[in-house]
Amino acid sequence: MKSERPASEPRSAEEPVCPICRDKGWLSPDVPYDHPDFGIPIPCRCQKAQRNQRLMRFCRLPSNTVHMTFDSFVPRPGLEDAVRWAKAMADGERTVGRLTIMGHVDRGKTHLAVAIVRRWIERGVPAKYARVPDMLAELRRGFDPDSPHSYYYEYQRLKDVPLLLLDDLGMEKQSDWALEQLDNLIDHRIVEGLPFIATTNSPMNELPHRLASRLQRKVPNLPAVVLMLKVGEYRLCPEGS
Repeated sequence: MKSERPASEPRSAEEPVCPICRDKGWLSPDVPYDHPDFGIPIPCRCQKAQRNQRLMRFCRLPSNTVHMTFDSFVPRPGLEDAVRWAKAMADGERTVGRLTIMGHVDRGKTHLAVAIVRRWIERGVPAKYARVPDMLAELRRGFDPDSPHSYYYEYQRLKDVPLLLLDDLGMEKQSDWALEQLDNLIDHRIVEGLPFIATTNSPMNELPHRLASRLQRKVPNLPAVVLMLKVGEYRLCPEGS
């Protein structure tokens, strides 16, 4: 009987990581020679797993959001529209290009927003998470000559990534500089037709006027949806997470 390698035994250098394609990354479809797909290589599932890992590292989702998916979200009464719009955006539907989720602390805003981001990554599309106060602090550090990444490098990534999540908008320290960064960032994405999500604890009339105007601006190529979550605290719900 062939013995199996113990789980604690290190993998030899010659042994492939992927037993399906044997680390080639591609497979030849098992079809007859007269089939139109004969001889056309197809990517192995390990390529998708590796791609998703790279996209997750780029996205930089916080480690405490690992449970935030649509499957784990409890759609309590009053959240039906929020879930519907979030899933539409998650699936790439053009009925929603800008989604602003508003509500008091712990209403499920970030959970829904992160679930959208995870769905985009599963579809192989780059997305980036940015908690606004931390994002602005990181941009400021980019002016330091000893910083590993320049301000311009970090800002361009935020401006041009296919999907951007701005979490905790309104929690940043108010300044002309901070407002200018956010205003230019959101305006750029609207003009270029690049989707984004914003979550905030503040009602629209408490946000800086320029930001509130951007979030609600009517443009045909990037429809805006604003959701107000008028429900109790998510963690106090017996079935919530």
